[in-house]
Amino acid sequence: MKKLLISICLFCLPLLAFSQVFNTATILKPGKFSLGIEPAIVEKDLGLFIHGGVGLARGIDLGIKYGFLKYQDYFGADLEWRLMSGKPNISLTTGGHTMGVFGLDLGLNLSFPITSTASLYSGFDSDVNFYKEPVGTQFLAWIPVGVQIYLKPRMAFMLEAEIPLTDYAYTIFGGGLSFYF
Repeated sequence: MKKLLISICLFCLPLLAFSQVFNTATILKPGKFSLGIEPAIVEKDLGLFIHGGVGLARGIDLGIKYGFLKYQDYFGADLEWRLMSGKPNISLTTGGHTMGVFGLDLGLNLSFPITSTASLYSGFDSDVNFYKEPVGTQFLAWIPVGVQIYLKPRMAFMLEAEIPLTDYAYTIFGGGLSFYF
């Protein structure tokens, strides 16, 4: 059964997509690392994202991601702050990114363990992008909805959709694998 699930996930990876959260509200412990790979579709364009994280201090981790997209590459970094652990886990994410224009990120993430190996997560994700005139400042917001399933103790499959809330926000659907060290 496990081999079948892994085979299906690996087969589906190229068909899956980029999402901006790609993370439950669980914080990495100090000195622990994560690495993720996530094929991407933003609206109708394909791309690939690489995610990395490291636990900095108790209740704080640093996340970095690089995206190879059709028109403009993406680079972002954020700090994730634990607000509550348990059922649910709640975290706040603050950071910045560039994708042809500089922007700031703010998100609230809630994750709910449903079994010892699976969690559902949702929350709020937002970007403030600072364009030159005539566009000016844009506010984009989404509601992420995702699931994380551990396939092995240090390997998880993630699947996520981000539902746009504002005019300029785009539909995002993603999935991929995360490894924890």
